[in-house]
Amino acid sequence: MKIYENIPKNLILENFNKKLHDRLIELGCKPLWAAKVEPDQIVIEQGLYPREQTDWEQVEIYKEDMLKGDQFPTVIITAKDGQYILVDGNHRVWAGKKANKKINTEFWDIPEHLIEYVATIANTLGRGKQGKDLTGKVKKKEIIKAYEKGINRNIKQLAEDFETTEGYIKKVLSEAGLIKDEKQKLKEKAFELREQGYTQQEIANELGVSDRTIRNWFSEKEEKNYHGKNFPEDQTEPDWSDWNETEEIEEQDELDQETTGWNEEDNDYEKPEERKSKKTQKENQFKHPNEVLEKLKESLWAVLVEIEFRFNYDTAIDVLSEIYTQWHNKSYKQNESYKDWRAELEYKRLKGKA
Repeated sequence: MKIYENIPKNLILENFNKKLHDRLIELGCKPLWAAKVEPDQIVIEQGLYPREQTDWEQVEIYKEDMLKGDQFPTVIITAKDGQYILVDGNHRVWAGKKANKKINTEFWDIPEHLIEYVATIANTLGRGKQGKDLTGKVKKKEIIKAYEKGINRNIKQLAEDFETTEGYIKKVLSEAGLIKDEKQKLKEKAFELREQGYTQQEIANELGVSDRTIRNWFSEKEEKNYHGKNFPEDQTEPDWSDWNETEEIEEQDELDQETTGWNEEDNDYEKPEERKSKKTQKENQFKHPNEVLEKLKESLWAVLVEIEFRFNYDTAIDVLSEIYTQWHNKSYKQNESYKDWRAELEYKRLKGKA
């Protein structure tokens, strides 16, 4: 690379940030020359750089330093559409404009499809304490963009370019749905084994993870499935607006009945226990399906807690596994107790009590 106008060698990229310099060479970029350039000759292309805003306070600090005669490391430019396009050094260029000073500049031959990526890693690679780090949100966006465009799909190299860990890169790409990390693969295998009738403990042993981990994975999936479901077809959500409009009137009617025992609808006198029964049925009639489900889940939890209390934790797990296996295989339908409970529920539904 030819150097003009006596730019101090320690301000050339190869000496100032050798890590970035060497990485650009690896990517196929070539440094051609370095010189002092009028900042107005350099085009700042909006949308090319990872930072969306310019820190004008920092620009003012740089401007004052330039006016004092301080020199700054070279900015990086490249050619695009017959113009000098800025790749790195936004604040230095703006400071040069305001100070009306030429700025130290390096011209690199950069393949056009790599310009944006180079502009990004110039803000992360080998900077040390120079400048501000990219925010987590911006860094995630740029990692995803580089992977999606196929510019860099090497996890290890991405971690080096963004000066982070491979685990973080995998997490970002996994959350974006671009890769499946090892944990996600294990989860999918666990769900597959459960479909095949394996018990929770057998799945844990097969995958080499703890029973608690398997339990948490299943709980997460069931929670997602629960929130993603609509109401069953044979149930309709009550008209809550109508309920709210008449709530005050109904409360007053109930108060009158408690005081006098008189029911205008039946034109008859009701005993207190009869009023209580009708009130309970009315409340159940307007109960939201989710409320019913939550109460049933609480009942299940109460049973599990009691089993653990009277016996032990493993017994509770065994009971759960047994119930799950029978339910999954639909063998529970041959259970006499199931038939009795089902018949009782059908009877209550017929009578309007369930």
